[in-house]
Amino acid sequence: MNSIKDKYLKGTASDSEKEKMFKHLEGSPEERKDFIRRDIDRTMSGMPNNAAPEKMVSSMMSDIRRRRNYTFLYKIAAILSIPLVGILLYQYIHFSNKIKTLEQNAIAFSYIAPEQDSTTFQYTVNPGVKGLITLPDGSKVWLNSNSSIKCPQKFANRSRDLELYGEGYFIVESNEKWPMNIKTASGYTVKVTGTEFNLSSYSNDNVLKLTMVSGTVRLIKESDKSELEVKKLEEITVPVNKGVAVTEKNKANLYLNTSWKNGLLVFDNTPMNEVIKKMERWFGVKILVKDSTVLTNHLTGEFQSESIAQVLEYMKVTSNIKFTVKDKTYTLYEE
Repeated sequence: MNSIKDKYLKGTASDSEKEKMFKHLEGSPEERKDFIRRDIDRTMSGMPNNAAPEKMVSSMMSDIRRRRNYTFLYKIAAILSIPLVGILLYQYIHFSNKIKTLEQNAIAFSYIAPEQDSTTFQYTVNPGVKGLITLPDGSKVWLNSNSSIKCPQKFANRSRDLELYGEGYFIVESNEKWPMNIKTASGYTVKVTGTEFNLSSYSNDNVLKLTMVSGTVRLIKESDKSELEVKKLEEITVPVNKGVAVTEKNKANLYLNTSWKNGLLVFDNTPMNEVIKKMERWFGVKILVKDSTVLTNHLTGEFQSESIAQVLEYMKVTSNIKFTVKDKTYTLYEE
């Protein structure tokens, strides 16, 4: 069995050898933990010395225990997919000219307090990373992959002003006399005095999406100051260049639009062009479409620890979409 493990770590194990090894590890918790540790050590080689392998192993073992009611394929994913997608993840926090690097686990979110030695700061999470931060007023924000927030060290007396680029899940400290204004890259500002919601406004998306969990907010278009009130359990989709007058409002799908902060990638009859964008951000890869018929497909599914290859294999079965990979670039096509 040791020879098969060595071959797996080198990437030379056959499918039958992998299956044999997975079955063996499934029945041996201690050996499984040791093997995961070896894969962590391999992945961490050359990385900063202050990483915490014990914490990462504990997180992976908890993930294994949670998923034991799944099929054998998903047990394999739970055992080994975290190392496959990268054990150490990085968040870069820019405070003017200072840069501080924080190691992030693929499932757990680190609690990050803002430094107080600069008048403004910016939190940035790279593709494939998610992070939890606390704002100067105590409000909390989960940042999704490839997102950032810019705000002052200390909010002004009249309002709490900040900028969001990408996607964030907000739990805002309540204060009706101290509104929070969240400016987005799409030309809209969300005005809130204390509530919980998810806001998605990536610069390469043509819509802004706001999903309310509790409370009420106002969406303001900066160019003409037109406004729209959005209430608890409502969800709106706003075309970036057309204004609030053509906003689509529906009952909020909280599971679909907020599960990302709990480490779940969820699709529900999602158009393929949106699937591709989410996967690129989630896994930190580039996905190209060779055959335009690929974009006529939709995807439904839930993924937690699965690697991008496993998700694409699922798409291959459900949608007949094939893929090739070269230098972290995935190309999709149909035969």
